[in-house]
Amino acid sequence: MYNFKSAVQPVLTEEQLAFQKEVSDFVEAEVVPNFNKWYYEDHQVDKALYRKMGEKGLLLTWADPKYGGRGLGWIESWIVANEFGRRGMGGVQVWLHSDVVGTYFEEFASDAVKDKFLPDLIKGNKVLAVAMTEPEYGSNVGGAQTSAVEDGDDYIVNGHKIFISNGWNADVIVTLVRTDPDPAAGHKGLTLIAIDTTESEGVRRKKLDKMGGHVMDTSELWFENVRVPKENVIGEVGRGFYHVMKGLQQERILAALMAELSCEVAFNEAVARCQSREVFGRPLSTYQNTQFVMAEEAAKIMAAKAMVDNLVLAHDRGEEVNTAAAACKLFTCELVKEVADVAVQMHGGYGLMMDYPIARMYTDARISSITAGTSEVMKMVVSGDVFPRPKKKK
Repeated sequence: MYNFKSAVQPVLTEEQLAFQKEVSDFVEAEVVPNFNKWYYEDHQVDKALYRKMGEKGLLLTWADPKYGGRGLGWIESWIVANEFGRRGMGGVQVWLHSDVVGTYFEEFASDAVKDKFLPDLIKGNKVLAVAMTEPEYGSNVGGAQTSAVEDGDDYIVNGHKIFISNGWNADVIVTLVRTDPDPAAGHKGLTLIAIDTTESEGVRRKKLDKMGGHVMDTSELWFENVRVPKENVIGEVGRGFYHVMKGLQQERILAALMAELSCEVAFNEAVARCQSREVFGRPLSTYQNTQFVMAEEAAKIMAAKAMVDNLVLAHDRGEEVNTAAAACKLFTCELVKEVADVAVQMHGGYGLMMDYPIARMYTDARISSITAGTSEVMKMVVSGDVFPRPKKKK
């Protein structure tokens, strides 16, 4: 197995190394033996995994101990994600629960909202999802039309969301809703609100059948006169779009990390196959064409790893790296498709068989450049920094 390293990868303290072993042992005991069943049979993670992780203190590890968290930092969040991703199991999206959706509570929620939700989220008693995308708006998050109409101390929510990761398992759905119906309000009329499906009726779901990524349940959601307490608003009314945009930096870093780790896993599957597969009487790995093709892919993965590691450290320092995160996601999520394709080719006919891990990795890789923002959107973010748009005159 080829061990990819970068000169800028995080250097762990003794405490972090102990935490890494704790996570690694858990993944080996609770995830590895069950992964194939979740992927090929159930098409979703067993919800009990969240409770087991909660019991071990491995969810929302950054949360304040007063809520039951461990008060750890971003590097520990990276460690958890890394232990799943380096085994090719990044599709088990516990990182979505803890370090994408969970952070909306940390960054923007009132103390009352934190008191209400965080303890159960940390324990894994309730699972999180975030609902932004709508059938007619796709990447245009600011165009969301799911409505939230005031009714006394509540909002009545009606609307339709699609492609919602964890949507089937989720108990608490952080939903982007339109609280200002005035068309002129645009993205300034949007608000984030936590819909707890254990206390509010009217959420209807349909599990979607994707071409890959089967371990990650993805759903279509309908909200039909869902009554939600106003106290469940996360952040400020009318500032939901800005809250979502701020949270995208960390989500894209994690998406890039998962893509880069998937590159490593697919590459090593190819290396092993090249060494064991014989073509015209000798191992495929002895042919110069094979060596050159794999060397090119190795060089690109080294570059991707350096990009990701640099971002991880910059984010840990609290730096604003939105453009770099978009560029890194663009590069890694396009690269993983290329690496997986090369790996399938090196397998020959066996690469097309779903009982070979590389076939699964190939279909999973195709999803990378769409989720957490398409590659085209990433190009828009980066090009907007290269060619700044002129500011509108007041």
